[in-house]
Amino acid sequence: MYITPSENRKIGKVYINLVDILYAIVLAQGFVYLSSNSGFFSWITSGDIISIWNTLNAYTLVVGSWIRYHASVENYPEGSLRFVIDVILMFLYYLAFVKASSALITVAIFVIVFSLYSVWSALRIREYPESRRSVWTFGIRLSITFTFLCLILGISGYFHFFLTPLRAVPLFLWIIVTIYTLLPYIHFGEL
Repeated sequence: MYITPSENRKIGKVYINLVDILYAIVLAQGFVYLSSNSGFFSWITSGDIISIWNTLNAYTLVVGSWIRYHASVENYPEGSLRFVIDVILMFLYYLAFVKASSALITVAIFVIVFSLYSVWSALRIREYPESRRSVWTFGIRLSITFTFLCLILGISGYFHFFLTPLRAVPLFLWIIVTIYTLLPYIHFGEL
């Protein structure tokens, strides 16, 4: 069965609305977890810097992803496969909040997230070849670069190659995520 471009846009709008709701749910659940007994105040009193940094990493990733998602789907509505990836990403974002106390699990989640960004970009390019140079999603190569940066960070943290204290892993992860989030703004010169 062939789907016309106008039908694809209608389906894409439904997907966008559902993904917006999922983003809101993930952020709300992050706030619920943050305000729970095992959340922010317990981290402050116990000096759990890793959980604080990883929660900041998760919020940076989710909010930055939401902004970039809208910038991309505004011009290139998503198809069914990208929608499935978005649903998987929502679960991973939620896991990033829940597993904030573990630096290595958080890095593993981010490796999977950036890998899925690469697949998402490849699918978008397959659907819309003219989107190859989209600044907001950077295409496949840059997503793969960030995937490998997170992977190297996780391996080095696990084996303590470059980062002797494991507490440094969330800080470097935050730097990677922040750069990934801010690159479109730096590119456009809008900061």
